Amino acid sequence: MAPRPNQVNLAENGDVLLFCGNGSGDSLQINILASSYTLSRASRIFHSEIWSRFADETRDPESQIIISLPDDPQSVLILCKALHTESLDVRELDLESLERLSRLVDKYDCSAVMRKITGHRFRGDLGTSLDDDRLALLVMSYQLEDKVRFQQIGWHLQMWNSTDIWIISEVEDENGILRRVAEGLNTHRNGIRGAVGQKIERILHRELGKHGFFQGDGPPPSSSCQCFNAWVEGLMRKLSRGMLWPADSLDYRSLSEACKALRELQADWPARDGACQTGCTRTYMKTVAGIIKRLKLLPERVEEQLLRICLKCVIKGDLGSLENRCERHVIWPCSPEEIEADDKRRKLKREY
Repeated sequence: MAPRPNQVNLAENGDVLLFCGNGSGDSLQINILASSYTLSRASRIFHSEIWSRFADETRDPESQIIISLPDDPQSVLILCKALHTESLDVRELDLESLERLSRLVDKYDCSAVMRKITGHRFRGDLGTSLDDDRLALLVMSYQLEDKVRFQQIGWHLQMWNSTDIWIISEVEDENGILRRVAEGLNTHRNGIRGAVGQKIERILHRELGKHGFFQGDGPPPSSSCQCFNAWVEGLMRKLSRGMLWPADSLDYRSLSEACKALRELQADWPARDGACQTGCTRTYMKTVAGIIKRLKLLPERVEEQLLRICLKCVIKGDLGSLENRCERHVIWPCSPEEIEADDKRRKLKREY
């Protein structure tokens, strides 16, 4: 059969022809030749529609199944391409295209397959992504019901974004998908800040009260909590980006006090979905506590070397190596050369 105008062939032996658009003009309609197996496997909606046609005894077995779809042609094409090639870089799409694609994913109930297709993009290094890229990933992870990725991306956007993340709520949004994303992200952020703020106020009041800063049982001044929150956020940024502080700017006493508060805060972290249970948050908090606790026990000649090593472990998310490394240094502080030699011995021992 000769290809129709504006036809895109996604399967060499395709047996399903999708008519997309309202048909009022060639420029507004795209015909997509697709595989019934691919569409049926990805979506129960497509499966029901396609196999009901196959069961029709009056149908010519040699003819293609024709299905008319009223949806946006470009969005249907993007979805079908992703299903056939099992690949989609959502960062190449603008927010409006993502919104329309998300609507289709929900309509045709193919979020499970799309979650696998887009998963490799979520596993990349979020720290190197641009804010616009993260917005695209955030919208897609929300629509694909990927709660873990949504929380991770949302955390990065809230902590280190250089543009207004609420731009997503200003996009034309017929079904309210982007608005719900923004509201979900805002709830997540408020949950974090609320839990942190309340716990920090109690800790600061108790710890500083021991030194005569407060009299009575009233709450600490709001400025204290705000300053502490600002310090925590700044420290998290430095840890996540692998930035090191100049030696003369380290204030061991204040870091140690803040670290104690962080350790208590982490022990009493709210165990509820969408509020502070992401792996990256726990990693940062444990790392801050571990680094500061052990730095006070180390001689000056190795503390910078250890800090560099610890930060590498933070970036990799390898808490086991981090704790093992710090414990070894506390037991026997050694020079960078001895550290490297000990690593080689351990590596050879594992190999044999």
